[in-house]
Amino acid sequence: GQGVPWGSIYTLEGWPWDDLYAGTSSGVFHGDGQDWTPVPNSPGSIDHMVVLETGELIVTDRLKIFRHDASGWAEIRNILEEEDPEGVDALWAFTPNDVLSGDFDGVSRFDGVSWKRIDDQPCHDLFAFSPTDIFALGPYALRHSDGGPFQRVGPVLPGYFFQVTGTSPD
Repeated sequence: GQGVPWGSIYTLEGWPWDDLYAGTSSGVFHGDGQDWTPVPNSPGSIDHMVVLETGELIVTDRLKIFRHDASGWAEIRNILEEEDPEGVDALWAFTPNDVLSGDFDGVSRFDGVSWKRIDDQPCHDLFAFSPTDIFALGPYALRHSDGGPFQRVGPVLPGYFFQVTGTSPD
């Protein structure tokens, strides 16, 4: 088969090993266990990506967030059009119409139509068990939402995020 996709790999998502997506400096590529093929018309350098159970993709190049489905690519957020633009540092999605984005200004949520800021503390990583059980990791604290306002649940200490969520903040 063909080797790794062209350019640097920034994120790798999917399961099992024969259904992987790589976000690279040259766009999105799909790996089938044998070959890597480009996803047609994908945006450029992809920093974060979520592969939904439906096969749809949510990706960001840090300045825009895109959704990909059978009909192609659609931009769902353009950070440059916002009042105080910050690059996207974290991305999480439950469905194509329930997407979380984290940046220096906090956490925002997409409802399929528009984005709404749901927390105002810096966020560098996101993890969620459900739409009402969300963790946001910032430089100063780990915060949690049970569907209401985010609350501090602990300081940022090595290994703490892993103990709470089962994933590493790196």
